[in-house]
Amino acid sequence: MKVLLLTILLCFCYGLTQAQNQGISFRNTSWETVLAQAQHERKPIFVYAYSPECHFCQEMAATTFRESSATAYYNATFVSYQVDITADTAFAKCHDIVSFPTYLYFDATGKPLHRSLGAKPAAEFIADGQAAFHPKQAFYTLQRRYNAGNRSVRTLYAYSTALTSSSQKQNLQAQVIDEYLATQSAKQLRSERNLRYIYTHASPRTDLFLIQHQDLFQPWYKSLEIQKKAERTLTNMAFTAGRANDTATLRRVRQLVLASFPDTVRANSLATINFLEGQRNWVSYARATLRFAQSPHADLYTLRKTATYVKYFGKEQGPAREQESLQLVAELLPLLLQRQKDYQNTLLYAQVLHLLHQETQALSVVQEALRLAQAEQEPAEEASTLLVEIQAAQK
Repeated sequence: MKVLLLTILLCFCYGLTQAQNQGISFRNTSWETVLAQAQHERKPIFVYAYSPECHFCQEMAATTFRESSATAYYNATFVSYQVDITADTAFAKCHDIVSFPTYLYFDATGKPLHRSLGAKPAAEFIADGQAAFHPKQAFYTLQRRYNAGNRSVRTLYAYSTALTSSSQKQNLQAQVIDEYLATQSAKQLRSERNLRYIYTHASPRTDLFLIQHQDLFQPWYKSLEIQKKAERTLTNMAFTAGRANDTATLRRVRQLVLASFPDTVRANSLATINFLEGQRNWVSYARATLRFAQSPHADLYTLRKTATYVKYFGKEQGPAREQESLQLVAELLPLLLQRQKDYQNTLLYAQVLHLLHQETQALSVVQEALRLAQAEQEPAEEASTLLVEIQAAQK
C-alpha cells in the first residue's frame, strides 16, 4: 500500500511539474472575457503585451515564462492574458504601450495597478507581480499620488524609479527625478543611496552630475564601468543636441569634455560623431568617423554603427550625397576589418561596395564573407542572397 501511495504521489508531482513547464496559462480570448473571468475567479489580471518579431519577447516566452517559480506564482495569482500589440493597436493606444515586452497588472475590475517591461529573470519577474499589490511600488498608485499633488521625498523617489520601467510616450521621469534631487542637499546628494540613484536614473541633472563627479562613484562601481557610463551620457547629450540642431549645447558638451574627461581627443570625437548622427548629416557623420577610425582612440562599436547607419539611411539626402557618404564608409570598413575581421563586418563591407556599384570588389568580399560564415558556423542567407544580386549586376 505504501508503495502504491508513493507511486501515486510521484505521478502527481511529475504531472504538476509538467504542467508548470508548459508555462504561464494565458487565456486565448478577448479582454472583455478576461475581465469577466477575473471577476468570477476574484483574481487580479496580468497582461503580457508583445510583438511576434520582438527578440526579448521570444526570450521571455522561452525561458522566464516557463521557469517553475514564475509559472507557479503567476498561475496561482493572476488571470493571465497575452495580446499581440501589432495586431491589437487599439489596446496599445489605450494603455500607452510603446515598447516590448510590456507587462500590465490590473485588479479584478480592470483598474490598473502596475506596469513594467523588458526581459528579466524569474525572480525579478515575480517581484514585478508582487509590486502590483505594494502601495509604495505599484506604478499607478504612485502616479495617482503624484497627480494629486503629493511631492513628498518618498513619493518622488519611488515614482521616478517606477517610471524607469513604465515605457510610455508621455514619460515624466526626467521631471520627477529633478524634482526629487531638488529636495536633497549637496551633502545628501553624495550619500551612497543617492549616488546609486543618480547612476541608474537619467535626467539632465543626473547626467551633468555624473560627468562632473565621476570620482564619487568609485566606491560602488568599477572605474572602467564609470568611464563607459560617462561616455554614453556625453554622447547621448551630443546626439540630443544634434537632433535639435543646437550648437550652443554642443559647445557646452565640449566644455564638459575639457573639464571632466582625461582623454579629451576621444571624448570630443565621440561628441562630434553623435551630434552629426542626431542631425542625420550622413556625409559629415561618415567623414568624422573615418577620422576617428584612424586614431588609436577608436572603438569598434562606433565604426560599425556608422557604417550600418549610412548603409540604411544615407539615401535620405539624395543619390549624390548617398554615394559620397557610402564612399567614405568604403574607406572606413577596411580599418574596421583590420581590427575585427568576421562574417558580419565582411558582409557589411560587401553590401556597401554593392551599393557603390563596385561589383568586382564586392564579389570578392562577399565570397570571403561566405568562407567566414562557414568557419564561424554562422547562417549565411544574407551573403548568399547578396552573391546572387552581385552576379546578376555583373551580367
